[in-house]
Amino acid sequence: MQPKRFYPVIVACALGLTVVLAACSVGGNSTASGGTSTTGSTGGTPSAAGTATPVPNTCAGLLPGASAATPGGNFADIAFPPGSLTTGPDLVNSGPGLYFVNLQHFCLPAATVSTVQQFFAVQLPAKGWTATPLFPYNGAYFEACGDPYCWQKDTAPRLIGLTNVQAQPGGNVTFDLQLLRPPAVPSCDPATYPGGYQLFLDSDPNFILHFGLPVLTKVGASPTTSGNVTTYSLCSSGDQTSIQAEMFDALKRLNWIEASESSSGFSATHPAPDGSTYQVTVIVNTGQVSNPQDWQLQVQH
Repeated sequence: MQPKRFYPVIVACALGLTVVLAACSVGGNSTASGGTSTTGSTGGTPSAAGTATPVPNTCAGLLPGASAATPGGNFADIAFPPGSLTTGPDLVNSGPGLYFVNLQHFCLPAATVSTVQQFFAVQLPAKGWTATPLFPYNGAYFEACGDPYCWQKDTAPRLIGLTNVQAQPGGNVTFDLQLLRPPAVPSCDPATYPGGYQLFLDSDPNFILHFGLPVLTKVGASPTTSGNVTTYSLCSSGDQTSIQAEMFDALKRLNWIEASESSSGFSATHPAPDGSTYQVTVIVNTGQVSNPQDWQLQVQH
């Protein structure tokens, strides 16, 4: 048994089961709205020689190298506030079974924080985007967005998060967009997995089996029960390593404790309200399945 494997996992390209996630996480709440930031009565920062360094009061100064913002690529169906400047998106996280997480910086002249927020709150729904309360900041685990400025679109959803909206000197506003594109969809047998993708094994947030599933997971329509063990068939994007890693992370966040592990998966336990114990066993890519993206989850109670 190696409890350290329950540290948050899933980072770009390095998907070993013990890799720490936090270094690549994009953030928490999607929007940090703020007023104008100042650094003293002079409006600048004193240098070592005692002179003040002026605070940039243009978007060109606040965002060096920026150019006119125009939609394109995987997000051609969105709009930016007219006059916005940007430095273009930067890929900050990716890997097998993970969302491609891009971060893009913007600056808008002659604006306010609310101007930017309301622009996206109106324009994105008009283009078919719907608000979502959950957002996979680290590319895998869907957690609370934290405000109304997260949206999704498509069956294998793309996601957008508006974040770090800040008023700046000169009437400018800087803001960031987190643009998330899903990984390749899994090869799931439609006869076994007739439904859509699920974020959680159970939809009831108060139930002990309400924990996150790997990205783009489909759950088989008919779990089987033998004695006190129920077996679920699942199919997810990614591979054996990423599926196990994402399940480790999701269970760790809800205080499940690793009980055992093997080359094909692991088991974890959690006390139930009635004093008994639940155990889940994750089995990935074994002789019991023919597709490496198929896996099983056994629940014993």
